Amino acid sequence: MGPIIVGGLLQGSVFAIVALGFALVYRVTGVINLSQGAFCIVGALTMYTLELTLGWPVPLAALGAVVATTAFGTALGAATFVPALKRLSNSSMLMLTAGLLTLIEGAVLVVWGSDPYDLPAFSGEAPADIAGLRVPTQGFWIAGTAMIVILTLWYVLSRTMLGKQLRACAENPLAARLMGIDVARMTLLSFTLAAMIGAIASSV
Repeated sequence: MGPIIVGGLLQGSVFAIVALGFALVYRVTGVINLSQGAFCIVGALTMYTLELTLGWPVPLAALGAVVATTAFGTALGAATFVPALKRLSNSSMLMLTAGLLTLIEGAVLVVWGSDPYDLPAFSGEAPADIAGLRVPTQGFWIAGTAMIVILTLWYVLSRTMLGKQLRACAENPLAARLMGIDVARMTLLSFTLAAMIGAIASSV
């Protein structure tokens, strides 16, 4: 029973990080971004390439994967998501994000192929023994990362001017625009942050 609970908590931590990206874009734009999962794939495979193919140290490989995926998400959002949001309905935007998901998955198959990849654990494969439970050491990285991402996003949204602008766009885009807030820039920022969160989730 214990291993099932531990595994469920760790798996739930990863899902919680990914869900933050979905929730962030939806709160700002009202659109369900189906392409969010693709950023997790790109982040994980980029880290695999940097760490195991190019031989980068784990911290640099993780940072490089997050930066590369975030840049990719920013470019994709600026070229497709933000312009389309002004012209398409929410249902059409949903189809657009499904198309982006398919496009990214196809590009991943071209670049990395269909072979399975496995990233080594940050702290080795030996589990830690806590009160009789054998917990994978990678679990500490996963839980710690989830807590940091959740707390950081909460702080940004509730305690900073940038967060207030994002929330204003979510509540009333027209009023936010009249108050001088660049709604398109905030929309792109939410898409970028979602891509970054997806990359972070896949890196651990």
